[in-house]
Amino acid sequence: MSDGKRPTIRSKRESGIESLRLFAMFLIMLNHFPWITQHNFAGCFANNLLSMWGGVGDCVFFMISTWFLCTEDGDIHKSFRRAWILERQILFCSLVLFATTFAMYICQSAPYAGLGLKGMLLLGVHALFPAVTFLWWYPSNYIIFLLLYPWLIRGLRSLGQQMHKKLVMLLLISCSIYPLISDTIRYSFIFFIYIFILLSYFRWYHQEILSSQKNACCLIVIGLAVSIFTALSLSFIAPAHAAAYANNPFLFPSLFVSSGLMIIFTNIRGFHSVIINKFAASTLSCYLFITYPHASQIITHYLKTLMQNQNLLTTLGIEILCVIVLFISILLIDFMRQYLFVCLLDSRGRKGKWFESLWGFGTKIVPQRLSAKCKHR
Repeated sequence: MSDGKRPTIRSKRESGIESLRLFAMFLIMLNHFPWITQHNFAGCFANNLLSMWGGVGDCVFFMISTWFLCTEDGDIHKSFRRAWILERQILFCSLVLFATTFAMYICQSAPYAGLGLKGMLLLGVHALFPAVTFLWWYPSNYIIFLLLYPWLIRGLRSLGQQMHKKLVMLLLISCSIYPLISDTIRYSFIFFIYIFILLSYFRWYHQEILSSQKNACCLIVIGLAVSIFTALSLSFIAPAHAAAYANNPFLFPSLFVSSGLMIIFTNIRGFHSVIINKFAASTLSCYLFITYPHASQIITHYLKTLMQNQNLLTTLGIEILCVIVLFISILLIDFMRQYLFVCLLDSRGRKGKWFESLWGFGTKIVPQRLSAKCKHR
């Protein structure tokens, strides 16, 4: 546009991919929900079947970020700004969750027999520095990825298509098939780099693959078939580890299912829903709650009290209902956080107001001091 203004349509987020963000977080909620242990084959398999899709959720949730990051130029300022915005959200949630946990600990309204004062104080330190202390693996490692991203995308673009293709093939063979390799790096920033390398290759050089619904269906069917078959087989051999193979985000079943879902939902164009986009903006808080230390302990305590002497179907039904209610409740509660941020931290709805001030101050002061040192020398 000649006047330098951005078109209004850019401010609208595609609700198709935002719907997928919600679905991915629901899968993560299912994975981390403390299902009551069943001691029969049917109950064990049902629990594993419900909870083994966390790898798909992790892949999809980051693939959505990668989908947009691939189209950018790796601007350092934008990358650090994203890290700042994420840091303030996890800091806010960690302080709120710690305050709630501490209040319940003082009132003895939840089972905290294994948590003494020292443990509570340590949890308070984690609450003050959630990213640095890795209170949650996903946001902490994602921040590391964001800081590396400007150099990563430039390096991948400089490789060219053929070298990038060879790198993708090497990673798929070494990581997505052989679980012992992927297990050592599953919960680190290397996971994000791995997914970024894979998706960026197809995003840049093979758009026809990402627009084929047939490819999407094949990937999902293969991934689901392998996942369910391995879970069923391991339920006989090692029930405690039946969900482990399909739940690994590095291995090909999770990659296939998540890639198929990405193809389907990214091809839904022109669908805009304010409600879906609003809920999707609160998804991270669901992860922060369900994976917060002692959250599963509290949920298990009340679940066992609620479901005494219930049969398998009733137990599973109540548990699934609890996941849905918990998921929706956290999304609704997070609206309050969004409102507070808009009122107190964001200027006219623009995120990162304080960051822009600090960035501007830093870019002025640092060059001046460097030039002053050079003159003294």
